[in-house]
Amino acid sequence: MTNASNERNLESIDSAMTPELEADHDGTLKIRELIGRELEIPRTKKARTTKQGLLDAGAKIFALKGYEQTRVADITELAAVAHGSFYRYFSDKDAILQELLLELYKELGAATQGDETRNRSSNPLKQLESFNIRFFHEYAKRRGLLRVAREAAASTNEGCFRDIWFAMRGRFVTRTHRYIDKLQSRGLATGLDAHLTAEALGAMSEQMAYVLIGLAQELPSDEQLTAIGKTCNTVWTRTLFPEALSDDKA
Repeated sequence: MTNASNERNLESIDSAMTPELEADHDGTLKIRELIGRELEIPRTKKARTTKQGLLDAGAKIFALKGYEQTRVADITELAAVAHGSFYRYFSDKDAILQELLLELYKELGAATQGDETRNRSSNPLKQLESFNIRFFHEYAKRRGLLRVAREAAASTNEGCFRDIWFAMRGRFVTRTHRYIDKLQSRGLATGLDAHLTAEALGAMSEQMAYVLIGLAQELPSDEQLTAIGKTCNTVWTRTLFPEALSDDKA
């Protein structure tokens, strides 16, 4: 492919393409149907406040102690709620964690859904870098629950946690798959299996986030998170835009 062709194809990746990595719907209703958990909203303001207090306390306890070590008593103590009152809202600790992870799924979708006007006229390589950097910053904000989500999916026989986990990563992989499809329709990212490449890139980003952020004793600084994002992006760019990079070196 000639340099001129590469430049034209890169220029064709306009604002209608990059949002494939960012745009997404809530999706929680489908997951609720999958795991058989209905959305229940308490009728009174006091009940809604109590339930939210339990959810806030649960998020902190799960992030601190992990899935296996968390007890209902830990949650009610932090929320300053009578132990028996917990069961008016949740059947057990699995039920409250499911609710927390469904909310996390929704938050992540909103957090990585880019403003359609963001970087509209910028270089697509810069857009991709921005997306990758933002991924690690958003992961860091929620690292406790994301770590627990992975732990619960691997350590319990309760299939719903695996379903929620695969839904979280599946959305990211599907988004990347669509992005690669569009690149290939413009003569870029040639010779790649779109699905397996999306899985590979997603697994790399996921594992880097889990090891360097989720399992880290201390939360990385903003500068460190950006450095992680840029390094990860280098692999993405060399995989998806090798022609463009070879042109730069030439």
